[in-house]
This record gives sequence, structure tokens and C-alpha cells, in this order.
Amino acid sequence: MTPKKFLEIYMSTANSNVAYLRQYWSTDRGLKSTMQLLPLLRDEILRTDGGREAWTSFIQQEAVDILVSQEAPRGNYPQGSFHSSLSVEKSFFTSEEQACQDTALTNQHMPFLYAYHQSLTGHERLNARFRRVATTICSMVAFSNNRRHNGLQLNNSVRFYACGISERVQEYLSHLGLCSSRKTALSALKTLSIEGRASIKAVTGPTLFEEHGATFTSPILCSCSRLEATLYYCLRIILKNEHENLGDECVTLTTDRWNAVVEECYERFCSPQAQRQADKAACPKLGNTLIQLHDFSSVVEVKRSMRAGDVGRLMNAWKKWCIMTQGLTGLTNYSSYPPRMVLLLTVILPPDLRKYLCHNLLISPSGRSNHFVAKDQWLECQNYWIKFLFNQTGNGHSVDRLKELFSLNIGMFAVHPPSCRKCSNPLRPMRAQQSYNNLTKIT
Repeated sequence: MTPKKFLEIYMSTANSNVAYLRQYWSTDRGLKSTMQLLPLLRDEILRTDGGREAWTSFIQQEAVDILVSQEAPRGNYPQGSFHSSLSVEKSFFTSEEQACQDTALTNQHMPFLYAYHQSLTGHERLNARFRRVATTICSMVAFSNNRRHNGLQLNNSVRFYACGISERVQEYLSHLGLCSSRKTALSALKTLSIEGRASIKAVTGPTLFEEHGATFTSPILCSCSRLEATLYYCLRIILKNEHENLGDECVTLTTDRWNAVVEECYERFCSPQAQRQADKAACPKLGNTLIQLHDFSSVVEVKRSMRAGDVGRLMNAWKKWCIMTQGLTGLTNYSSYPPRMVLLLTVILPPDLRKYLCHNLLISPSGRSNHFVAKDQWLECQNYWIKFLFNQTGNGHSVDRLKELFSLNIGMFAVHPPSCRKCSNPLRPMRAQQSYNNLTKIT
């Protein structure tokens, strides 16, 4: 009897005495020593060309068996991996939910395939980009084996549609297993519209308006900078250092001294007496500057009060504008409509309706303080997305389609292009959405 024949009989016999001797081969007690035999057997087989071919075929079949055994669970999510377009929710498209699904797919359902692709990258290149590649491959394999394992594909189908990918390209990507069909994406959007409609009703409830102010953000940043620079120069004239270079170090003044400087600056440049004296001068430059300083300060006050959501300050500035516009020729509509609006919001309408309208004119889309915008301006941005991006389909101007399918999901659509950029290159810094404020450089 040859040693190989003996080992074959020893491993395959059902004799109880022999089975008792090998009972620890696959347990924690003897598994380590058992695994030490496999590299020795492998090295011996790989010595010849025929052995390498036979070993490759054997390992390939074992890998296939492991992949088949590690199939993603069937059934509806969260017990299974199927996400129905008829029951999908907006939370499904969040980065946190996608991270949970990726972790479950790679670490629980298909760890062998994920570890295989991760090991190909090498230790130095083990980073977020290759983790995304390995995770995507696992999702594609699971989707190819069973079309109901469609977490990544459903997300991508809506994401690609939001990014403006054509239907022909999306069909090709669906054939590769990267996304679901366009029909599935549209079905998901219809389901999300129901959730969006409910959230809009909840947001526009009567309890919201007591917590939010109103504002209007106008494109006057450069003019505000000029106004701030002018006021800063007036203060330096009072301090008698208008020709000096102050540098980067801040000047320290006592509270009494600073208050006195502000009062003197107001009396000299901002008061009615200062305006009348400047009008009598032979050179009109100072008078024109003071007129611009006085009139445009109301614009800055309106801008800042609107941005801060202070409807009281805003209404006071609007009342001043109602008087100012009566003396300006050529502004027929502007001299007529603002007074009507102010009278409606302060006198004519019932108190409860006044409060409702005042706190419903302007919103803060991001929920941050000092980031209020006009509601009509925000709606125009959303309408641009709808009309320009999602009406170029050859279907004509279908109002119901834009209203029911896209309008309620436009906020989610706006998020998908940045998220797609993040997935394509996780190591590249994301573009930060910043708020632009006027910072006058002191020199």
C-alpha cells in the first residue's frame, strides 16, 4: 500500500476507530496543525507544469464553491437584499445607509470575494478607492446572480438619472450590473414623491412660522464692500490716521474713546446737518458721497436684516423705502407695489394673517442661521433644475410629469452629483459650499 493510498483510506473511511483518530483535525484543537500540511502539499504539487495546472483548476473550483455558498440573503430588505422601487424611502439614498449596506455585503454576505479583490491591491495601495472597487464588484456579482440583490443598482439608477445620463447609456450600465433600468428609477421616484409630498405638508404646518424669520438676499456684495470701505475711511479721518498704514496689528481703544469716535463720525458724515453743509460746498464730491452713504446704508440694512431673518428690522427698512421711492421718478411700479405690500402686512390684513405671511415670505433652505433667502428665489433655483435638466427628454413640456415626478424630489436630485463625485474619487477633497461675506481688508 502506497502512502497516498493509505492517506486516502484514512481520510475517507467510515470506520469508527479511524474516525475517532481524526476527530480533532477540523476543530480548534487540531486545526492549526492540519492547515500546516496544506502548504507542504501545495509546494510539492507545484513543482511540475502539470501539477500547477491541476492545482489551479482545483483552487478555481473551490473558489467557485465558496462564492456560491456566500450568496447574499434573499427576501425583502432588511431581512434580505431586495429593495423594491415601490417601497423605497429617501433615507435609502443617504451616505450612512449606503455605508451600512456596503459593510453588510462585504463583511457578512460576500467576505471571500471582497477579501480577494482587496488583496490584489497590495498593502501600500489599500485605500478608499480600492475598497470602493471591491465593494462594487461584490454588488455586481450578487446582482448578476440574482437581480433582487439590487441595493447599489437602485441607488445608481436614481443617481445616474439625476446626473443627466442618457437612457441608452443607462441601459448599457444596467447590462453590466452597475445600475437598475430607467423604468425602475422612475418607479422609485414616484414612490419618493409620496414621501416628499408628506414631508412638505409637515414642514408647512402652522407651528413652523413662529420659529423662522424672513429675509431676502440680494446681489449687492460689491456695493456693500464699497459702503464698508467708505465708512472705514470716515472713521480713520476722525482718528486722524487716514494716511497711515495700520498693518495687521489691531488698534486697541477704550470703550469711551470708541463711542466718542462713532458719535463724532455720525455727526460729521451721516447726520442731516452734515448733508446740508456738504450741499453748500463748491465741490459736489463730498455731498454726493454722503448721499450715497445715506441711501445705500438702507440697502445694507435690508440685506443684513433679511439674511438674519429679522422681519421687524426688514419691515422698518421697507417703510423707509416706501417714502423714498415716492421722490424718485421713473420707478412707477416700484413706487406703487412696495407701499401696497407694507400696508397689507402692517395694517389691512388681520393680525394672524399678517404674521403668517411675514414669516412665510423667506426661508433658510439649509436651516443655518444668517442663511435666509427669498422663497421665490429658492423656488426659481428648483424650477431651473426641473425645466432645464429634466425637461430635455423629447417628451415635450409635460407639466404633470415635472410636477408629480421631479418637483417633489428636486432636493434629493441636487445632492446626487456631489455624492457621485465623492464615490468616484474618495481621496480627492470635496468642494466646500461656502457663504461669501464681505471682508474689507484694512491697510
